[in-house]
Amino acid sequence: MLAVRNLHAFYGRAHILHGVSLEARAGEVVALLGRNGAGKSTALKAIMGLVPPAEGEVTFEGQRIERLQPYRIARLGLGYVPEERRIFTELTVMENLEVGRQVGRKAGRGAAPAWTEDKLFALFPNLAGMRDRPGGRMSGGEQQMLTIARTLMGNPRCVLLDEPSEGLAPIIVEQMAHSIRALKGEGLSVLLCEQNLHFSQAVADRAYIIEKGQIRFGGTMAELAADSSLREQYLSV
Repeated sequence: MLAVRNLHAFYGRAHILHGVSLEARAGEVVALLGRNGAGKSTALKAIMGLVPPAEGEVTFEGQRIERLQPYRIARLGLGYVPEERRIFTELTVMENLEVGRQVGRKAGRGAAPAWTEDKLFALFPNLAGMRDRPGGRMSGGEQQMLTIARTLMGNPRCVLLDEPSEGLAPIIVEQMAHSIRALKGEGLSVLLCEQNLHFSQAVADRAYIIEKGQIRFGGTMAELAADSSLREQYLSV
């Protein structure tokens, strides 16, 4: 579904990503783990074209996308949920969802789930009772749900999630984990950046660890769980 090969990216003169390679298969949840500043968010932004890669390849459903503009990548069916949420605070929940709607996107190799407002309210029940509430009058967890729901309105086949559990209350984190598992059940591929290992273990099939812009581990969650020295070296605070 999504393959990244030897990706390099810069912020100005700062070399952030050093040959990152990873992949997410169809219907798979993959976690990109690492400490703050390791390069997780930059990796997602580079895949999405928000930080133009200086070198390397990004392939989505067999098509090279690393030189495309972000809006063209989104139209191909790759969704992006930023860490900062970036909802429209003056718009209502329904209006925010309408912003994310895509129509007429060509089908890819696999059928993408068709999302409607009612289907999204079933996935995120917290939003169902606040359809006319402005985004700025919602809690952080509700805003996170709205951001994901808005992205799903584009009917993506793969979703990039940046720190979906950050700053959320434990009960909302559990709801978020349930939602991600539900997305997998719909056949979506999910690549999520996380610092929360426990959350990642609850949702992910495989994981990569990134440190100083380089991939230090790639394998199953079971393999990561069995290697305490690896977790201590790259994930402990």
